[in-house]
Amino acid sequence: MKLRSLTLSTALLSIFLTSASAQSFLTNGLVAYYPFNGNANDASGNGNNGTVNGAILTQDRFGIANTAYSFNGIDNYVGFASVPTSQVDNWTMSAWLKPASLNQLGIAVALGYNDQYNGDGHSIGLSSGTGAVTGNQLFGLFGGVAWVNSGFAFTSTNQWYQVVMLRSSGITTFYVNGTTTPNTTTTSPDRKSTRLNSSHLGI
Repeated sequence: MKLRSLTLSTALLSIFLTSASAQSFLTNGLVAYYPFNGNANDASGNGNNGTVNGAILTQDRFGIANTAYSFNGIDNYVGFASVPTSQVDNWTMSAWLKPASLNQLGIAVALGYNDQYNGDGHSIGLSSGTGAVTGNQLFGLFGGVAWVNSGFAFTSTNQWYQVVMLRSSGITTFYVNGTTTPNTTTTSPDRKSTRLNSSHLGI
């Protein structure tokens, strides 16, 4: 899957080992944090640094240069040598997205492996919301298990959106700009793969 064009700023992969409730301290349970301060290094202190493959540094949502990545939707991505966690429940994925098109099919953040035919883990991205069809819906993908339509449709291009996929006590919920989307699911993702380069940002 490829995103036609996307800018991604501040990717955050947070795993809450006992509860997905609000944390009093941001780094409690944090396994990876990518502020994109001129590179794709993990600022959580856990060493889950990314390798940039073609993506170009650009301005973030505040207009600060070299603090976000722009992906061409063809072969740009940030790859990782290993999966930072194998947790299936009680985790959060969050990112700031700026879609350049409202008719896309692709993954913005993936934790696990998916080759469009097989997969595991979980991802968040844009599609029709009903599977591998282009569209403007925020969706979750549980590789090899299910596509999950969040019920949210992106309405503007070149606008920043904060997207969150939260899995807590067996329920997956989505948020956009701090507001809960209409749909949730109790479908469970498979355990993440340990394949090399299986997790990525913004392909």
